[in-house]
Amino acid sequence: MTVSTQTDGTYQIPLYYGSFKLVFEKSGYVKQTRSLRFTYVLDVLLGPTTLRRGLSLTIGSSERMASPGTSLTVPFMVGNDGDREELVNLTASCRGNWTVYIEDEEGEVNAVRLNPGASTSLSLRLLIPVDVEGETEISVTARGRVEVAKTVKISIRGEPSHLMTCTYPSRQASPGGTVNFKVTLSNPSYLASEAKLQVKNLPTEWSSTILNGEGERITSVYLPAGGSDEVTLRVEIPKTAQKGPYGLELEVTCGGQLDGAALSVEVESRVLALGIKTKYPFQRVELGKEVSFPVILENPGEADEVLSLSLGYLPEGWQGGFTTEKGAYILSLLLEAGKEETILAVFKPPMSAEPGNYLIRAKADSPNLKGELLLNVGLIGNMEMKMKIANLYDRLTVGEEKIIEVRVENTGYSTLTVVGLEASPSVESLKVQCDPLRVIAIESGETVVFRLRVTALEGTAQGDYLLDLKAVSEETSTQETQMRLTVQASGNQMLIVGAVIAAAFASVLLVYRKFKRR
Repeated sequence: MTVSTQTDGTYQIPLYYGSFKLVFEKSGYVKQTRSLRFTYVLDVLLGPTTLRRGLSLTIGSSERMASPGTSLTVPFMVGNDGDREELVNLTASCRGNWTVYIEDEEGEVNAVRLNPGASTSLSLRLLIPVDVEGETEISVTARGRVEVAKTVKISIRGEPSHLMTCTYPSRQASPGGTVNFKVTLSNPSYLASEAKLQVKNLPTEWSSTILNGEGERITSVYLPAGGSDEVTLRVEIPKTAQKGPYGLELEVTCGGQLDGAALSVEVESRVLALGIKTKYPFQRVELGKEVSFPVILENPGEADEVLSLSLGYLPEGWQGGFTTEKGAYILSLLLEAGKEETILAVFKPPMSAEPGNYLIRAKADSPNLKGELLLNVGLIGNMEMKMKIANLYDRLTVGEEKIIEVRVENTGYSTLTVVGLEASPSVESLKVQCDPLRVIAIESGETVVFRLRVTALEGTAQGDYLLDLKAVSEETSTQETQMRLTVQASGNQMLIVGAVIAAAFASVLLVYRKFKRR
């Protein structure tokens, strides 16, 4: 039974005595279940039931303090407490000429997709103008099937001041190299304070270390009132870094003030295009069988390279990898400068795979070479069957029925439909009937027994005859098999033949006695 509330939120449900389970639900809210049992009381008042929104928005602190001309990061979390996937649109707004946006580890985002029960951590990024003071509010809104909003109050205090300066904020480097940024920290306040340092937005797989003048690792510096100190930010670039600009930030918090320096690294390494090709980019394969693509790799550079091999877009349940031409599986390959090498990309689809076309990406790269190739596998069903006859020679008597069993087995991986036997005797006087005439379907691995009823009709001469047999279906057929049948006379035919022979012998004897030597 389903009922809806009235305009004031109340509802009435007519029930009999007994136990009941009430489910309260509304789109975008978390479903609630309550149990009810009554025996003697006619009216039961459950009290209010409050449904919680399916989206949650959590901000650690609703009040923050910052200085003019600085940036501020406010972490928050968005969660999906419902039982359905949510596409959550995110917006942030504030009064005044502020730059405000939402970001994750990779950069600015406007929406996130959350599975039931999942949550994600995000940051509200604020760039505070130099000419502002007082307080303002930042609004963060998450919209899915319902809308959730939270506000953060920002208090702007003091005059614009810089806690940190970097004379050379932009540097150049190569993959695998190291960059050192010399940073000067200053405490503009009248009180000694600890300057806490944090590196943000560091590119993936990069690493950083903050060092003091003695080369020791640190995370903060104690600065006297009006004092300063110099530290070094060391950034290590991975060997796999690609050519292009990369940005990061160094933030310092001191005496309740926040300041940051935007730093950049230009990676100058030249990555060449790896020569990667195949002569047969599209191949068909039957279900359950293996297919291999010869892949030719060519090193256009002037140095030997160790290539890492990987596969992308590999469907679930498929087996795949790279092998040498001799069949040894490999994960990497040393390719000499100016040389080429042929390897095999090998795939085997699972038995549960659906027929169709599948694109798989073959990828080979090194710090200085990169290449990829799309391979197309056309998957088709496997249709095979086998016909078995216990004996390819048999005897039969004129006028009597002979039963011959023929077994048909589906040896492929797909279902065969409308399966039967084709029987062609060498003479019309051999009558052949099949039981059953047809089978609607034979599943993979199954065997069906057909019974051939063969009769040599009256008048069939004694001798050997051939019976051609073949199993056929809508999808495939077996090769034709010949069976030899020897027809022998019936008992009545033998008596007639004996009588004819006896009469002929008696006639010869009578003539002999009558004429003797004459």
